[in-house]
Amino acid sequence: MKVLILSCTTGQGYNEAGQAIYEGLKKRKIDCDFEDGLSFADEKAPRAVGSAYNLITTYIPKILGAIYKLGEFLSFKKIKSPVYKANEKYKEELYNFIIDNGYDMVITTHLFPAQALSSLKEEKRINTHCVGIVADYAPAPLWEETHLDAYIIAHKDIASDFISKGIPEEKLFPLGIPVKSDFLEKTDKLTAREILEIEQDKPMYLIMTGSMGYGNIGSLIVSILNNYKNKVNIVVMGGINKRMKSSLRSRFARQKNVYIKGYSKRIPLYMDACDVLFTKPGAQTSTEAAIKNIPIILTEEIPGVEAKNAEFFKEKGLAFYDTDISNQLSAAAKLIRNEQARNEMLEAQQREINKNAAEDICDFILNFNR
Repeated sequence: MKVLILSCTTGQGYNEAGQAIYEGLKKRKIDCDFEDGLSFADEKAPRAVGSAYNLITTYIPKILGAIYKLGEFLSFKKIKSPVYKANEKYKEELYNFIIDNGYDMVITTHLFPAQALSSLKEEKRINTHCVGIVADYAPAPLWEETHLDAYIIAHKDIASDFISKGIPEEKLFPLGIPVKSDFLEKTDKLTAREILEIEQDKPMYLIMTGSMGYGNIGSLIVSILNNYKNKVNIVVMGGINKRMKSSLRSRFARQKNVYIKGYSKRIPLYMDACDVLFTKPGAQTSTEAAIKNIPIILTEEIPGVEAKNAEFFKEKGLAFYDTDISNQLSAAAKLIRNEQARNEMLEAQQREINKNAAEDICDFILNFNR
């Protein structure tokens, strides 16, 4: 069997989900490749799309919200969107790559290559099995334009949302969002802090900003310091946003309990080390944190499907969600000092989130239509 995994540059979460499957298949000695779907459009496309997405989400997120609402409108109208037509343009290159390399299955974690694959499916040009992994806790607009053979969704309770958009129920498989094996390992909190060279005798607040460094992080840090002074350690994972990291490092240079970090492969260790995680409600990070089984405070979302992710986590008791910083800090304090409240959240995470999603999806892939 030979598998192609396609992702996209609009947010690291989609890449992480794809990499989790890639890792799982490689462990099973399955021949597979990982590609950026937009690389078939133009050699400059991945960088251009990624840069534009990061710019919009970081500095003018209202534009993304407007684009999301337009997508919902087009979904309602049931007409082919300009997004679909744009992704059709590189279907020939994608078709040739699939045929030339003899792939038996194509997995996509992003809408864009899913639309290109759907155009080939509609034209009956490929018999290759095509599976979409929808790595959010709701269907983003325009997934209903796709016509894949199967859809892996995050939870059984969101299946009705996909069905209402016209995706057949028999194509839906609620196996969860896949995470890398690192997130299944557990390091003792004190050991993790020792490895990361973080003080042992204070609570640690971990702030995740996503790969692009999103959110009003400076205000959150100031509020924490106003409440706790130097009695807590604050660790910020600033992703690839150089401007934000530079600004925060300069602003809090004298605060010895504030650590501003960049993109890191040690996120599982930082999660093990923390007492509470503050993160925007990206589905991948939220799922990784729930699998790590740590208290989660969801902060302001990127307009669009992240609001749906936040609603799901709040409704299921998996995290506290509020965009008001003072309410976030009150919830964080409660989760640290109130064992019952903390245990209720951690038990909900264990109950609702499938930590073995990557393995289950790999099993699904190997047995699909066998």
